[in-house]
Amino acid sequence: MPTMTESSFYPISLDEIETKVARKNGRRNGWSSNGGYQFSLPLGQCLDNVKEIVNEFGERITRVDGDIPADLSVNDGDRFLFISYDQSALTHGLHRYPAKFFPELPRWLVKRYSNENDLVLDPFSGSGTTNIEALLLRRHSVGIDVDPFSRFLSKVKATPLDESELKSTQERLLRFMVNYQPSKVFESDIPCFPYRDNWFNREIILEVAYLKKTIEALDASNDVKDFFKICLSSIIRAVSNADDNCTRTVIRKKLNKRVYPSDALKRFAEVVLFNVPKMIEFSQRCPRNVAAIFPEDMDARSIRYEEENFDLAVTSPPYANAVDYPRTHQLESYWSGLANGSLTPLKKSMWELKAFRLTNTSNFTRSE
Repeated sequence: MPTMTESSFYPISLDEIETKVARKNGRRNGWSSNGGYQFSLPLGQCLDNVKEIVNEFGERITRVDGDIPADLSVNDGDRFLFISYDQSALTHGLHRYPAKFFPELPRWLVKRYSNENDLVLDPFSGSGTTNIEALLLRRHSVGIDVDPFSRFLSKVKATPLDESELKSTQERLLRFMVNYQPSKVFESDIPCFPYRDNWFNREIILEVAYLKKTIEALDASNDVKDFFKICLSSIIRAVSNADDNCTRTVIRKKLNKRVYPSDALKRFAEVVLFNVPKMIEFSQRCPRNVAAIFPEDMDARSIRYEEENFDLAVTSPPYANAVDYPRTHQLESYWSGLANGSLTPLKKSMWELKAFRLTNTSNFTRSE
């Protein structure tokens, strides 16, 4: 009989995976007594993390390590070097995302230019960094993005979950993972998308489809199931035949990468065990009387809100010249059911947004 510690199909030891994750957590937390996350520092506290340095060209630069003081002096011509420690804190690190905000910057802007219960807008919300920080600072927020995958990821990262339901669902899900049965996967359970069998080995396709089917069948809330869908999405690139180190999704002829049977199952278990505590901590910190929403029927060119609705707009426009966003997450989008064919229409919208510029942004910001 299969047990919670060893699979009957593959020799997977959940005990070994738990030990591996515990070691990883220990390394992550070793450098700082609070895991590196500095959100709990009182506003206005005098910190010693700001200092002036001179670079190799003799230029004076203000270096800020970690949390940015709300009253940091900023003048025209000033140059700054920000060292971020929070890019994987709480739910910020649930999923890889290219060229994203480091959390300390929107946190500082939200603290400095808005008040509690204000409404913050990010018209190019990407992976939802601004919305998460606004939420933690008791501000409502709206995140707008043309990419369906970005909206889905942002919603999951900014949605607090019930700890009891999350833990019980995790236990059931890992039990199903250990009792992996590829015979329960039918062709109808496997998404059809261009070059699927080139991107993935057959064993991996069956494993991912099994996990996807298992998540969808869970007796859990949609929010909890969406969280585990993002956990699954976060391993897709690693278990594919694509280059892990390239922003775009590509297969290189000389790529020295090996993907083995059971890799998807083991990586998924690792990600779940690593991310559930992060989501629990985020949910505990998250105020219950504020919300972040991500409309599905608009993008930055057609924001259907009155301008005076917003107290502050904080954004980092997409790097359309440098990052092919649809292609970066194409495999994740296919497996998440957010795309099933050509990504050309989405890429066209991205290029149209490249030329788009927000106007009258002063109407969104609170004057000091």
